[in-house]
Amino acid sequence: MFEGTHNFTGNPWLAAIIAFLVTIVSYKAFCATGERRTGYFTLSTGLLTLSFFSRSITDSILREIVVHLPEKLEALVFLGGYVAHIMLAFVAYIILVCITHKIHDKRIAALLFVTLIPSLLLSGSYYRSFYTLSFVFLAFITAAYYQNWRQVRNRSSALVMQSFALLTFAQAQFLIQ
Repeated sequence: MFEGTHNFTGNPWLAAIIAFLVTIVSYKAFCATGERRTGYFTLSTGLLTLSFFSRSITDSILREIVVHLPEKLEALVFLGGYVAHIMLAFVAYIILVCITHKIHDKRIAALLFVTLIPSLLLSGSYYRSFYTLSFVFLAFITAAYYQNWRQVRNRSSALVMQSFALLTFAQAQFLIQ
């Protein structure tokens, strides 16, 4: 078994299912409204769904739930699965930051993504880097949804803000484990 280099905290299958359900709801909202912003929200939740499924499948393979994996392939499966998980999550977070902070310049989004790569590669711990950077991104997203809730004060804006606040706190919880 590929021990010691990964941490099986949380339940990525549950996170993937929840993200998938949010994607379906946001897609229905996009179809009803046709708003570009809702379309980007749907895209970001879809990417988060793929991110969590990537991690779930990787964890299942490494735990030998799905298939017995030769030792030589464990590192490759781990690397591929977790790189996919991390990159898809960060692209989703960048899209969310752009829509919540009304950033329309795609070059700024590209700059955000390009600055993440060295942060992860130069880190001594991909785990700490990922959850720290995720916490920062989600804190900005949560702050934007909080401001939105303060302006409109309706139930749906409160639920969105609370959802992102919980995601932000989950990242902090992963860091202190």
